[in-house]
Amino acid sequence: MKSEVKQAKLCIQIEKDLTANRVKGLVDEAKRMVGQIDNYREISVDLSRVQHIDSTGISFIIGLYKSACSNSKAFKLTGLNEDIFGLFRLMKLDKILEIETA
Repeated sequence: MKSEVKQAKLCIQIEKDLTANRVKGLVDEAKRMVGQIDNYREISVDLSRVQHIDSTGISFIIGLYKSACSNSKAFKLTGLNEDIFGLFRLMKLDKILEIETA
């Protein structure tokens, strides 16, 4: 996971699939990023390199969204492939989250 602040956005690039065996390590890293960096108004999560996501990955994304909301920050997902976007639509998360597909 890479991050940088550009134009008042905390841009987070997820570089691997968001599955149970990978998410655990990302949670602590994401909390650290969101807590230590404060010169941004929006969290933008790029999922263009993610091919698979499971329920643990969905929980990770929701956790980031809740962190953004609790810190009065906007939240956006970008780069979702068709399958992952379809999953988010099925779960009606597209009604809650701002999503840009690939």
